[in-house]
Amino acid sequence: MRAETRLVTTPDGPMDLYVARPRGAGPHPGLVVLMEAFGVNEHIKDVTRRFAEEGYYAVAPDLFHRFDVRTIPYEDVKGAVAAIVQLKNEMVMSDISATVRFLRDQVEVGKIGVLGYCFGGRAAYVAATRLAEPAAFVAYYAAGVADANNPNAPVTRGRATTRKPRTTLGGRPWRF
Repeated sequence: MRAETRLVTTPDGPMDLYVARPRGAGPHPGLVVLMEAFGVNEHIKDVTRRFAEEGYYAVAPDLFHRFDVRTIPYEDVKGAVAAIVQLKNEMVMSDISATVRFLRDQVEVGKIGVLGYCFGGRAAYVAATRLAEPAAFVAYYAAGVADANNPNAPVTRGRATTRKPRTTLGGRPWRF
């Protein structure tokens, strides 16, 4: 397994990708690993490397590339929330699309999936409803996907239609 940071261009400027490549020639399934609300920190880098050790060409995009502060300590939940509310769906979808293009350009990558945790789980779910290319989506603890009190939640807005394989895993039932 080899890990490195690469750079891609987005409409909002350059974005770091934490790339973990598996051993062997491939083709390998590509995997976009979407961060929690705390950025591409050591935990997300470790998760990305572990996927590579299992044979995935795994990439974690830095969705905070627009901000001066790129990682937030787990103890600073208010700071994390303040950062993620600045990210609009269109910004995040643009970042995910740039990451998918990066993966598509790698000759050793086959089909591509998107997986995310918490804030990243929500982003993975929204990507499943908006992006055509990824073959599968997994959303862990997808915060804010279904919220009867939030008219902008993807399920509430009726934008949750997709024919792509997807899995949503959470610690408690969602209220619709």
